[in-house]
Amino acid sequence: YNHHHDAYITGKHSKMAKVPHDHTHPMPECAAGSNSEFQTIPVETSKSAHGFPTSIHLADGNGGEYRKSYHGFSAPVAYVIDSPQSVSCNPMFIDTWNRDEMNISGGSKFVAGPLPKHSLAPKGASYSGLLECPLTDRIQKIYPGGKGGFDPTYARTAFDC
Repeated sequence: YNHHHDAYITGKHSKMAKVPHDHTHPMPECAAGSNSEFQTIPVETSKSAHGFPTSIHLADGNGGEYRKSYHGFSAPVAYVIDSPQSVSCNPMFIDTWNRDEMNISGGSKFVAGPLPKHSLAPKGASYSGLLECPLTDRIQKIYPGGKGGFDPTYARTAFDC
C-alpha cells in the first residue's frame, strides 16, 4: 500500500537538482537507505517576475494517505507556483505480504512480510503488524498463557499505538 509520498512541483524558474545534504537543517534525514551526503530537491534558477514561489514541496507523511485520510484544502487555500512545469513524486510503498510463503494469486493463508524488530504482532498473526494498532478490536486475537490472555477491559487510547 502507499504509506506516504512526497511531491515536488517545479516551475520554469526552478529545477530538481542533487545538492549536498545540509546536516544543520532541522528536517530529519531523507528516506532510509538514501545517500546521507546528497539530496535531490527543487533549486531556484531565477526569480519569478511576479514574486510567486518557483517550486513547492508537498509532503504527505501521515501514513494514512490511502486509508481515507482527507487530503484537500479548505477554500481559499491554494498553492501558487509561477509557470508550473513538472511534478516529481517519491512514493513509499510498503508490501505487507511474505511473497515467499504465500500464493499471491489467492487461496493461501496470510503470512506477514518483514516486520520491525519491535513489532507487537504475535508470530503467525492473521494481520501485518505494520497495518494497524495492536490494540484494535477489529481483529480477534488470542494470546497464549497468563491469566486468560488479552484483557478486553483495558482502556485503549490513541497514545497506546
